[in-house]
Amino acid sequence: FRALVFWLESRKTRFYSPADRKPLEDISSDAWPAALEKYLQDLGAIETKVSDSEESRIRVADWLLTYAVGMEYSDRADKLQKITKPAPTKHDKQPTKAAAGKPAVAMKPLDKAAEIEMELDVDSPEFRTAVEQLADTLGLPHDD
Repeated sequence: FRALVFWLESRKTRFYSPADRKPLEDISSDAWPAALEKYLQDLGAIETKVSDSEESRIRVADWLLTYAVGMEYSDRADKLQKITKPAPTKHDKQPTKAAAGKPAVAMKPLDKAAEIEMELDVDSPEFRTAVEQLADTLGLPHDD
């Protein structure tokens, strides 16, 4: 869990300068939980108190992953917004909302601090490739 938090900060979120990341980098330190709580406060997380319970760590990891995905999206928003589903062919069963020019999935962040609205075409090859790369990074099997 600690390594994931540090990896997200150092590779994706990059909220802190490299020097300010040192307390998060020392994952074996007794001061690490306090550094995590400060980090969550600095990011504007709704929940900043973290216990040693698995449930608490899952909630924090979920929030941090969502935040990191939002940051990654905002870094490449122009490119990602151009991704659209190709027009349906006569072999398609039914046109989807995305094929009609509407987003396949509209997502809003759970966090008030990140008011970015995302529209993703989950059927596009680019989206599938990005999900597969994320699965590879996280060491998860691909879902067909």
